[in-house]
Amino acid sequence: MRRPVGVVLIALIYVVNGAASIAEAALTAATALTQYFTARAVLLATSLLTLCTGAAQIIVAYKLVKGSRYAYYIAVVLSLIDLISAVFNKSLGGALFASAILFYLLRKKTRQYFLSSKKQPKTIVENYLNTKQNEGERVC
Repeated sequence: MRRPVGVVLIALIYVVNGAASIAEAALTAATALTQYFTARAVLLATSLLTLCTGAAQIIVAYKLVKGSRYAYYIAVVLSLIDLISAVFNKSLGGALFASAILFYLLRKKTRQYFLSSKKQPKTIVENYLNTKQNEGERVC
């Protein structure tokens, strides 16, 4: 099955968001160095958490493009969290954006791309043997 175009767009959004999170973590860490000890500890912890979140988003984006089932589940959960967060923050644009991503991920064709069996022949010989067996010919 071919990769849906929307999956690439969602992965691109995740990469941009992850890169922004990593940049934010770097700026927060730089700011933490000028603060007093207790504020420094809190800012560095926040920076570390933001850095991990950004790196995770980039990894999920890569795995989405590769068709990973686990990346699909993580993307659905992250979209749900974004939607709930947008509703509680009363952000109409954020809620619409998160619900659009969630709607796309839950479409039948998108689900089939991630949840279908991906057992593809790995070599030319396996491909030839599989096609001959499917045609009903005896191979060996």
